[in-house]
Amino acid sequence: MRPLSTSGHVPHSRMTLETGGMPDREGTAELTNDPRFFTENVIDKRLAAFEAVAIVTEIMAAEAVKQCFELSKEFAFTGNLFVIAIMQLTGFIMMVLVMFMDLVACSVLSLQLFFTIRLMTAGPTGFDKAARFYTDRRMWIWRERAIFCVKWSIVGFMMSSGFMLCVKFYLDGAPEVEMESMHMKNEEYQGHKILAVLVLVLFTVLSAALAHLMMQHQRVFDESYSSVEMLYPGEMHAHLMTRP
Repeated sequence: MRPLSTSGHVPHSRMTLETGGMPDREGTAELTNDPRFFTENVIDKRLAAFEAVAIVTEIMAAEAVKQCFELSKEFAFTGNLFVIAIMQLTGFIMMVLVMFMDLVACSVLSLQLFFTIRLMTAGPTGFDKAARFYTDRRMWIWRERAIFCVKWSIVGFMMSSGFMLCVKFYLDGAPEVEMESMHMKNEEYQGHKILAVLVLVLFTVLSAALAHLMMQHQRVFDESYSSVEMLYPGEMHAHLMTRP
Protein backbone atom coordinates (compact mmCIF):
# COMPACT_ATOMS: atom_id res chain seq x y z
CA MET A 1 0.00 0.00 0.00
CA ARG A 2 1.39 3.37 -0.99
CA PRO A 3 1.57 6.00 1.76
CA LEU A 4 -0.74 8.98 1.63
CA SER A 5 0.64 12.48 1.35
CA THR A 6 -0.21 15.27 3.75
CA SER A 7 -2.99 16.48 1.44
CA GLY A 8 -4.72 13.09 1.57
CA HIS A 9 -4.15 11.89 -2.01
CA VAL A 10 -1.88 9.13 -3.20
CA PRO A 11 1.26 10.55 -4.85
CA HIS A 12 2.00 9.38 -8.35
CA SER A 13 5.71 9.01 -7.69
CA ARG A 14 8.30 9.60 -5.04
CA MET A 15 11.83 10.87 -5.68
CA THR A 16 14.55 9.47 -3.41
CA LEU A 17 18.28 10.16 -3.52
CA GLU A 18 20.37 6.99 -3.71
CA THR A 19 23.41 7.22 -1.43
CA GLY A 20 24.82 3.74 -1.90
CA GLY A 21 25.81 4.29 -5.50
CA MET A 22 24.56 5.55 -8.81
CA PRO A 23 21.95 3.36 -10.52
CA ASP A 24 22.54 2.12 -14.02
CA ARG A 25 21.60 4.61 -16.71
CA GLU A 26 19.78 3.71 -19.87
CA GLY A 27 21.43 4.41 -23.18
CA THR A 28 18.75 6.78 -24.43
CA ALA A 29 15.07 7.56 -24.09
CA GLU A 30 12.50 5.01 -25.16
CA LEU A 31 11.24 5.93 -28.60
CA THR A 32 7.57 5.49 -27.84
CA ASN A 33 4.68 7.86 -28.33
CA ASP A 34 4.17 8.51 -24.63
CA PRO A 35 1.48 11.22 -24.36
CA ARG A 36 3.20 12.69 -21.32
CA PHE A 37 6.04 13.88 -23.55
CA PHE A 38 3.62 15.97 -25.62
CA THR A 39 1.87 17.68 -22.69
CA GLU A 40 3.04 21.21 -21.93
CA ASN A 41 4.07 22.14 -18.41
CA VAL A 42 5.66 25.04 -16.57
CA ILE A 43 9.21 23.83 -17.18
CA ASP A 44 8.62 23.70 -20.95
CA LYS A 45 7.50 27.32 -21.00
CA ARG A 46 10.57 28.46 -19.08
CA LEU A 47 12.90 26.42 -21.26
CA ALA A 48 11.45 28.13 -24.33
CA ALA A 49 12.70 31.44 -22.93
CA PHE A 50 16.14 29.90 -22.37
CA GLU A 51 16.47 29.11 -26.07
CA ALA A 52 16.06 32.72 -27.20
CA VAL A 53 18.41 34.09 -24.54
CA ALA A 54 21.06 31.45 -25.29
CA ILE A 55 21.03 32.40 -28.97
CA VAL A 56 21.46 36.09 -28.13
CA THR A 57 24.38 35.42 -25.79
CA GLU A 58 26.08 33.21 -28.38
CA ILE A 59 25.87 35.97 -30.99
CA MET A 60 27.17 38.58 -28.56
CA ALA A 61 30.04 36.34 -27.44
CA ALA A 62 31.09 35.79 -31.06
CA GLU A 63 30.96 39.53 -31.75
CA ALA A 64 32.98 40.29 -28.60
CA VAL A 65 35.69 37.84 -29.69
CA LYS A 66 35.76 39.49 -33.11
CA GLN A 67 36.15 42.94 -31.58
CA CYS A 68 38.99 41.76 -29.34
CA PHE A 69 40.97 40.45 -32.32
CA GLU A 70 40.32 43.56 -34.42
CA LEU A 71 41.58 45.90 -31.71
CA SER A 72 44.91 47.53 -32.50
CA LYS A 73 47.73 46.10 -30.38
CA GLU A 74 49.85 49.27 -30.52
CA PHE A 75 50.03 51.10 -27.20
CA ALA A 76 52.03 54.16 -26.21
CA PHE A 77 52.25 54.85 -22.48
CA THR A 78 54.34 57.98 -22.92
CA GLY A 79 53.67 61.46 -24.19
CA ASN A 80 50.29 62.70 -25.31
CA LEU A 81 48.99 59.20 -26.10
CA PHE A 82 49.08 57.95 -22.50
CA VAL A 83 45.38 58.71 -21.92
CA ILE A 84 44.47 57.12 -25.26
CA ALA A 85 46.38 53.97 -24.31
CA ILE A 86 44.49 53.76 -21.01
CA MET A 87 41.18 54.16 -22.84
CA GLN A 88 42.18 51.50 -25.36
CA LEU A 89 43.11 49.05 -22.61
CA THR A 90 39.90 49.85 -20.74
CA GLY A 91 37.81 49.09 -23.81
CA PHE A 92 39.73 45.88 -24.42
CA ILE A 93 39.33 44.65 -20.83
CA MET A 94 35.62 45.48 -20.85
CA MET A 95 35.16 43.59 -24.12
CA VAL A 96 36.95 40.56 -22.65
CA LEU A 97 34.60 40.69 -19.65
CA VAL A 98 31.62 40.93 -22.00
CA MET A 99 32.88 37.87 -23.87
CA PHE A 100 33.30 35.93 -20.62
CA MET A 101 29.88 36.95 -19.27
CA ASP A 102 28.15 35.96 -22.51
CA LEU A 103 29.96 32.63 -22.61
CA VAL A 104 28.97 31.91 -19.00
CA ALA A 105 25.34 32.76 -19.75
CA CYS A 106 25.34 30.73 -22.96
CA SER A 107 26.92 27.72 -21.22
CA VAL A 108 24.57 27.78 -18.23
CA LEU A 109 21.39 28.21 -20.26
CA SER A 110 22.38 25.67 -22.91
CA LEU A 111 23.45 23.03 -20.40
CA GLN A 112 20.38 23.44 -18.23
CA LEU A 113 18.19 23.36 -21.32
CA PHE A 114 19.77 20.10 -22.46
CA PHE A 115 19.87 18.39 -19.07
CA THR A 116 16.30 19.36 -18.19
CA ILE A 117 14.92 17.99 -21.44
CA ARG A 118 17.11 14.91 -21.08
CA LEU A 119 15.75 14.21 -17.61
CA MET A 120 12.19 14.96 -18.66
CA THR A 121 12.38 12.17 -21.24
CA ALA A 122 14.10 9.70 -18.91
CA GLY A 123 11.05 7.54 -18.26
CA PRO A 124 7.78 7.54 -16.32
CA THR A 125 9.23 9.75 -13.58
CA GLY A 126 11.07 12.03 -15.99
CA PHE A 127 9.13 15.13 -15.03
CA ASP A 128 9.95 14.62 -11.35
CA LYS A 129 13.62 14.20 -12.18
CA ALA A 130 13.60 17.30 -14.36
CA ALA A 131 11.77 19.26 -11.65
CA ARG A 132 14.34 18.19 -9.05
CA PHE A 133 17.18 19.31 -11.32
CA TYR A 134 15.49 22.60 -12.24
CA THR A 135 14.55 23.54 -8.66
CA ASP A 136 17.93 22.63 -7.20
CA ARG A 137 19.39 25.66 -5.43
CA ARG A 138 22.74 25.34 -7.19
CA MET A 139 21.08 25.37 -10.59
CA TRP A 140 18.93 28.32 -9.53
CA ILE A 141 22.01 30.30 -8.47
CA TRP A 142 23.68 29.66 -11.83
CA ARG A 143 20.53 30.76 -13.67
CA GLU A 144 20.51 33.99 -11.68
CA ARG A 145 24.17 34.54 -12.54
CA ALA A 146 23.48 33.82 -16.21
CA ILE A 147 20.65 36.34 -16.39
CA PHE A 148 22.83 38.89 -14.58
CA CYS A 149 25.53 38.33 -17.21
CA VAL A 150 23.01 38.69 -20.03
CA LYS A 151 21.72 42.01 -18.73
CA TRP A 152 24.99 43.71 -17.92
CA SER A 153 26.98 42.33 -20.84
CA ILE A 154 24.75 44.44 -23.10
CA VAL A 155 25.67 47.56 -21.15
CA GLY A 156 29.33 46.55 -21.11
CA PHE A 157 29.31 45.91 -24.85
CA MET A 158 27.97 49.39 -25.53
CA MET A 159 30.47 51.06 -23.19
CA SER A 160 33.41 49.07 -24.53
CA SER A 161 32.44 49.96 -28.10
CA GLY A 162 32.45 53.61 -27.07
CA PHE A 163 36.02 53.40 -25.77
CA MET A 164 37.23 51.59 -28.88
CA LEU A 165 35.53 53.99 -31.29
CA CYS A 166 36.89 56.95 -29.36
CA VAL A 167 40.42 55.62 -29.83
CA LYS A 168 39.80 54.98 -33.53
CA PHE A 169 38.47 58.49 -34.12
CA TYR A 170 41.41 59.93 -32.21
CA LEU A 171 44.15 57.95 -33.97
CA ASP A 172 42.76 56.74 -37.29
CA GLY A 173 40.17 59.38 -38.07
CA ALA A 174 42.49 62.16 -39.23
CA PRO A 175 42.95 62.36 -43.01
CA GLU A 176 46.26 62.82 -44.75
CA VAL A 177 47.29 66.37 -43.96
CA GLU A 178 51.03 66.00 -44.32
CA MET A 179 51.13 68.53 -47.15
CA GLU A 180 49.24 71.15 -45.17
CA SER A 181 50.73 73.76 -42.91
CA MET A 182 51.35 73.10 -39.22
CA HIS A 183 48.42 75.33 -38.30
CA MET A 184 46.06 73.33 -40.53
CA LYS A 185 47.37 70.07 -39.09
CA ASN A 186 46.74 71.21 -35.53
CA GLU A 187 43.22 72.34 -36.38
CA GLU A 188 42.43 69.07 -38.13
CA TYR A 189 43.70 66.90 -35.30
CA GLN A 190 42.00 69.08 -32.72
CA GLY A 191 38.70 68.58 -34.53
CA HIS A 192 39.13 64.81 -34.46
CA LYS A 193 39.98 64.93 -30.76
CA ILE A 194 36.72 66.75 -30.09
CA LEU A 195 34.84 64.23 -32.24
CA ALA A 196 36.43 61.34 -30.33
CA VAL A 197 35.36 62.85 -27.00
CA LEU A 198 31.82 63.39 -28.29
CA VAL A 199 31.65 59.75 -29.41
CA LEU A 200 32.75 58.58 -25.97
CA VAL A 201 30.21 60.84 -24.25
CA LEU A 202 27.45 59.61 -26.57
CA PHE A 203 28.19 55.96 -25.89
CA THR A 204 28.42 56.66 -22.16
CA VAL A 205 24.96 58.23 -22.20
CA LEU A 206 23.58 55.32 -24.23
CA SER A 207 25.15 52.84 -21.81
CA ALA A 208 23.56 54.66 -18.89
CA ALA A 209 20.21 54.51 -20.68
CA LEU A 210 20.60 50.75 -21.15
CA ALA A 211 21.54 50.34 -17.50
CA HIS A 212 18.45 52.30 -16.47
CA LEU A 213 16.34 50.11 -18.75
CA MET A 214 17.75 46.94 -17.18
CA MET A 215 17.26 48.13 -13.62
CA GLN A 216 13.72 49.35 -14.26
CA HIS A 217 12.68 46.04 -15.80
CA GLN A 218 14.28 44.16 -12.90
CA ARG A 219 12.55 46.40 -10.37
CA VAL A 220 9.11 45.93 -11.93
CA PHE A 221 9.70 42.18 -12.20
CA ASP A 222 10.66 41.96 -8.52
CA GLU A 223 7.59 43.96 -7.53
CA SER A 224 5.31 41.79 -9.65
CA TYR A 225 6.90 38.55 -8.46
CA SER A 226 6.56 39.45 -4.79
CA SER A 227 3.07 40.92 -5.06
CA VAL A 228 0.02 39.23 -3.57
CA GLU A 229 -2.85 38.76 -5.95
CA MET A 230 -6.20 39.92 -4.63
CA LEU A 231 -9.06 37.76 -5.82
CA TYR A 232 -12.38 39.54 -6.09
CA PRO A 233 -15.47 37.33 -6.38
CA GLY A 234 -17.70 37.82 -9.38
CA GLU A 235 -21.32 38.87 -9.22
CA MET A 236 -22.63 35.31 -9.40
CA HIS A 237 -20.23 34.13 -6.72
CA ALA A 238 -21.14 37.08 -4.49
CA HIS A 239 -24.84 36.34 -5.01
CA LEU A 240 -24.36 32.70 -4.04
CA MET A 241 -22.34 33.66 -0.98
CA THR A 242 -25.09 35.99 0.29
CA ARG A 243 -27.90 33.47 -0.15
CA PRO A 244 -29.24 31.98 3.13
